[in-house]
Formats: sequence, C-alpha cells, structure tokens
Amino acid sequence: MIKQKNLHYFTNKYPYNDGEQFITNELFSLSKCYDRIIIYPVSAKSTDKKTKEIPSNCIINTYNEAPITSQELQNIIKKMPFNFFKILFSEILSEKNKIFSKLKNIKTLFQKLAYNLVLAERLKPQLKNYKNDTFYCFWMNQSAVALAILKNKNYINSLFVRQHGYDLYNEIHPEGFIPFRIYVYKATKKLISISKTNIDYIKNNYPLFYKKVTLNFLGTKNYNMQLAQKKESNFIILSCSRLTPLKRVELIIDILSNVYHEIIWYHAGDGPEKEKIQQKAKKLPENIQYIFLGELSQDELFKFYNENNINLFIHTSSSEGLPISLIEAQSFGIPILSTNVGGVKEIVNEETGFLIEKEFNIEEVACLIDEIINSKKLQSKVERERIINYWKENFQHEKNIRELVNILENE
Repeated sequence: MIKQKNLHYFTNKYPYNDGEQFITNELFSLSKCYDRIIIYPVSAKSTDKKTKEIPSNCIINTYNEAPITSQELQNIIKKMPFNFFKILFSEILSEKNKIFSKLKNIKTLFQKLAYNLVLAERLKPQLKNYKNDTFYCFWMNQSAVALAILKNKNYINSLFVRQHGYDLYNEIHPEGFIPFRIYVYKATKKLISISKTNIDYIKNNYPLFYKKVTLNFLGTKNYNMQLAQKKESNFIILSCSRLTPLKRVELIIDILSNVYHEIIWYHAGDGPEKEKIQQKAKKLPENIQYIFLGELSQDELFKFYNENNINLFIHTSSSEGLPISLIEAQSFGIPILSTNVGGVKEIVNEETGFLIEKEFNIEEVACLIDEIINSKKLQSKVERERIINYWKENFQHEKNIRELVNILENE
C-alpha cells in the first residue's frame, strides 16, 4: 500500500477573515503535490468567518479556536515544570542582552512560553500517526514555537518555517527581539527565506543557523490579460496596502501635496488608520484626485489592474519582508516607487522602478514624481515589457512553487 503524502500547513487565520490572501495561490498549487493538506489556523476563533475557498483535498483543523484560559496556563507549568524552566532559561541565556534590556521582557517570555506549551498540548493529540509527515509554518509565529516543542519531544520529524519581515526583524518589536527564535531555529530542518536580504540578516545576526537557510521567493501568477485599458489624460498612481502605522500611507498624501502635475491616486486596502488617512486626504490640492477603493479581493484587484492604465505604484512602508503587492504590480509591467526596506531592492531596481530611502525627503520625492511624469521614464511599451520579464525571471509563481516542493520533500 502506498503511503499517503500529507502536508501540515500552519497559518495565522487563513482561510478565515481578511488577510493572508497571498496564501491562496501557494495552497492551491501545493494541493496538486500532496494527497492531503491539513490547514491549522492558529489564531482562528469559533466566531471567525471562513472567507476563502480551499482545494478539495484540504481540511481545516481549528485546534485552537477555544480561548486559552488562565487555568490552562497555570496547569501547564505545574504539569511540566522541568520542561518549562529548561526552555525559559535556555532562551534567557541565548538572548540575555536583549531580554535584560527591559525587565518586563522576563514577564513577556514567561507568559508566551506558557501559551506556546498549551498550544503544543492542544496539538499533540491531533498529530497522532503523523510523525513522519511534513510540517510547514507559513509564519514564524506561535505555531512554530509549539511545533518546535513537539519536535524536541519527538512527536514530529520534519519542521520547515518560512520567515518574512515582521517575524524576522528584531527591530520592529517593542521587546527588541523575537521570543524563542533560537529555540525554533534549532528545531527546524530548513528556514525558508523570502529574500536575499533576509538571508543576510540571519547570516549577520544568527550565523550559527546560516546553513539552515534556503531562498524561496514568494511569487504571483500571470493575471495580466493585456486588455485595452482606459486612457486617462492624468497620471495614475496606485498604492495597495493595509492602512496601518507600519505602511505610512499618510506620507503618500504628504508627497502628493507637493506634486505639480495633475494626478489620480487610488488606494486599495483597509485598516485601523482608515478614518485618519481619509480625513487627511481631504486636504490634498485640486490637482490631485483621490479614490479609496477599500479592501479588494485578489480577483477585484487584478481586474482593476487589467482595466486601468496605471503609471506608477507607490509604497512608503517603514519595514517589509518581500511585499507581494509590489510583485503583483510588477507582473503587470507597472514601475514601482518604494522605500528601500527589507527585500524591496530585490524587486525594484533602475530598470523596474525607483528606490527612495526609508526616511526620505517629502519634497525630493514629489520632485521625482514630477520628473517621472515629464520624462515619461519607464512608461514605454518596451520598458514595461522589460519589467514583466524581470518578474518572470524572479517571481513567477509556478517556478517558485516547484522550488518550494523540492525544499519540503528533498532536503
């Protein structure tokens, strides 16, 4: 009898609620390579709404939908005090400089470890008879820590963890470090990096684990239908991101307030700063039209790309991994103006767009946009085809999925 080939796929909330849309393509492609995929959305609760379709050979395991109680946290420490303090002291020794920089970090570690041990206990009965399967975390989050605990207890054999931006860079986090990173690194078979910049970060900061790191770009499918697009007399700029402090969309408004040409600016995406940013946009000068598209599904976004002649994609985030929104825009041949953060420089270069410093000068970037409009740089058919070719060489989904399966099954 041929053994069934299973993949255990750990997400944050996917396929529930908004967010993580970029998992869809990866999941559907991986479903063709496995007999069954079990999806574990660690943060999904019983009240969350399923918003995405999944392949027919995928099932969802909502093992953590019930809130973790204070009693569970207390019981787990009593049940396995040796394991608890062994992991805790190991973490303190490995990250002592960062941990002791703030006394509250000790409390944070204590709470998070108890939480992760409860997760591991909840997962344990779900993984019976699956020891030799492949376990893959799309994020290095609490699921990765729980699986590392189970790996060290010999409940699973092969753990793979992908890292992006927020789950990689210590500097983003208020504690100044990512709890239990080294514990997870030790347990993983491979760390899957989405960019060369991320690999350099691990090499420089965690050199002992550099040999475990492998590169696998996130990719997008080709949805460019080459349709006859609406011709606009105005220059069209698009931004696409969550409306959060990290994305700094308010800086786009500051830039456009200093641009002289007539522009139509569209923003796709929603978030907690929606009201604040929409209010600020009302102060834009008359030469700037603006339209907030709200949260778009992937199909709606690609339809917008196909039907509109977008001249420039703008992105002013303060931190990134390898932003899918930029890769999607690039697949349509759209030049990108972005802050040089995370792996952005692997998407944007002189032939595909314009890089600006993280702490850029508003007036200088506004002048750059006016210059782009005047010179029509990266607006010709030949230049846009060159942008698409760069995407094909680096970020085409099908090629990158083949590489991912090879990592998961042949390492």
